[in-house]
Amino acid sequence: MTKHRLKLQPLADLSATFDPAETLEAGRVMTRALAAASCEADRLTLARSFGHRVISAWWQTLTVEDGPTFPLREPLQAFPLMALPEAVQTLADTIGRVAAQLAPETAAYQIGLAYTGMLPTEFRGAQGIYYTPPALTARLIEQATEAGTDWATARVLDPACGGGAFLAPVAERIMEALHD
Repeated sequence: MTKHRLKLQPLADLSATFDPAETLEAGRVMTRALAAASCEADRLTLARSFGHRVISAWWQTLTVEDGPTFPLREPLQAFPLMALPEAVQTLADTIGRVAAQLAPETAAYQIGLAYTGMLPTEFRGAQGIYYTPPALTARLIEQATEAGTDWATARVLDPACGGGAFLAPVAERIMEALHD
């Protein structure tokens, strides 16, 4: 009888092995479980700390091949970060690296889902922290285009702008319309 050995791959290498969508979904499940196991009073700080780490890993991954990087701004002192255990740091780094494989608007949405899944429910509701799916954004922008919007002269206001789900794709349309 042949023994089968399972070769366990380090978590840091998952981004090169699995489908990004599946990896991010697994990451979101883990982040929700992590938040649920945390003290309710610490969830907001945990979510902010984790989110900062994810965004740092995403930014580092995007800019590593492009030469010198611009550092991310440190969070406001009013929002202190907590030290994350090594396994949690690895999870955040993996989510950030995997998100860097996606289009920017999809990556922002996926990162936002991980972050909001960790937030205390009452805080999320009180602050109105909900992200627009990229497919919905694309459809609404397409409808505006079909209705005759001239992106070269359009003026756009997004009063609910959080992650830029509308403004970033609209900015791309405007840049395409202006050509130079």
